Amino acid sequence: MQKNPHENFFDQIPDDLKEADLFITTKDGTSNIVPVYLNKPKNVCLQAKWLSLWQEDAEGTGMSLIEQAADRRFSETDFRVRDYLLCKVGIGNYVHISQTEASKYLNIAQSNISTSIKKLIELGVILQGPSKGKFKTYQINPALAFAGKLVRGISERKNAIKQGKARIIQFPQQPDHEHRP
Repeated sequence: MQKNPHENFFDQIPDDLKEADLFITTKDGTSNIVPVYLNKPKNVCLQAKWLSLWQEDAEGTGMSLIEQAADRRFSETDFRVRDYLLCKVGIGNYVHISQTEASKYLNIAQSNISTSIKKLIELGVILQGPSKGKFKTYQINPALAFAGKLVRGISERKNAIKQGKARIIQFPQQPDHEHRP
């Protein structure tokens, strides 16, 4: 991968430099001086997670937000549990949750959490993975949402939609160390 020659541009500018003159030569050969005002960017680390949700139709797979909103098989509890899982998703669309904790947070009986999760699995919204102690592992179907880089998310979505048409969506295998909550 080729390194961007401008990557460390601001590191080379003294902190006290606020303005400079930029010399520009136009196509006709004339030169001009243009004042440039510099604001060195601050290194900001956002403590936020990002999730891409797909709004448009997912080719009849039922995996887009619009398709799910119109699907009468979803109850209010199902939507709340789905949204809770979306808020807990990590890279690779994996979710590690305790149904007891979800029950307490959502103020919904644990049996109803369990029923909604089973329905979400049945409808292909989430995929069931292995359990680890009191935590269960799921994966949000990438045809609905993706946590990670957008380019990869688009690719994963296309693949999930293709698999969803055949109703065969496999839970990918992970190394054991990635199952930790």
